[in-house]
Amino acid sequence: MLFAKGKQEVNYIAIKEFHEKHPAISIKWMCEVLKISRGSYYKWLTRKPTKEEIMNEELAQIIIEYDERFTHILGYRRMTQWINHFNHTTYSENRIKRLMKRLGVNVNGKVTRNDS
Repeated sequence: MLFAKGKQEVNYIAIKEFHEKHPAISIKWMCEVLKISRGSYYKWLTRKPTKEEIMNEELAQIIIEYDERFTHILGYRRMTQWINHFNHTTYSENRIKRLMKRLGVNVNGKVTRNDS
């Protein structure tokens, strides 16, 4: 999952990955150390992503594709225009801007070069 939703998501991911590498260390102990309940960890394991999260994942892939296609020059306004035009969608500029920030894609449309 590309975008973490909850405050504890990073801790849950860490527990899961650490337990896969070191199964001898108990999940109960890791939850105690991180001060999260074991029940919430197990609930997170079986959680299904929401429709909005799935749509954001798909939109993130489109943003990455367009960023590469247009050689990293699109800001969030033109990115929104191109995505909505070619995909016949109506995403808001704020949503595109938020996802671009999370992805680390240039939001302002300025190319910064280190020409020495």
